[in-house]
Amino acid sequence: QKFIDVIVKDLGFLFGAVVLKDKKLKSLEVISLTRSKAYRIALKNMDIDLSKQEIPLSNNENLIVSTYKSRKKQTTHSIYDVLRPMVSQEMAKKLQEDTGIKSVIIFPIAFGDRQLGTFMVWLDRNIVDLSQYEKRTLERISVVFGVAIDRLMLYRDLQRVNIRLKEIDEQKDEFISMAAHELRAPMT
Repeated sequence: QKFIDVIVKDLGFLFGAVVLKDKKLKSLEVISLTRSKAYRIALKNMDIDLSKQEIPLSNNENLIVSTYKSRKKQTTHSIYDVLRPMVSQEMAKKLQEDTGIKSVIIFPIAFGDRQLGTFMVWLDRNIVDLSQYEKRTLERISVVFGVAIDRLMLYRDLQRVNIRLKEIDEQKDEFISMAAHELRAPMT
């Protein structure tokens, strides 16, 4: 959350989000949204909370899904391409006017050969107006996100394994205690 907030604030973008693939479901799940003015306007004007949305991987018309599947950066000037089917085209148009969003860039997040998700930034200017510095920074950020998310997933896996090892260790101790008691007790 802090990382996407810093990116949006420091680079002067309107809004940012990180979306990851849910391992169990065949969908992409919003895991982080900037709490910017544009987000507050969107939340006020829409009937849904974007932070609680899942996007089915079968929804090929959604640009987030398309970016995830193609593993290529994609851009649009219509936020409807990103929000469909969560909102209607009319609502997306009104939201775009109210927030001043002119374009959206969506980057794939990958680590090695594993596609993990996407991150996006919503701009108050056209994509062609971005400086070379901003473009390079965003490209690098997608790589950093991939490494960071991979490490986070590895850390969570290690935590689960540690918990399981502790449970097994407790079961072993209980078994040894019972076996020792049975060996010491006289047989009747």
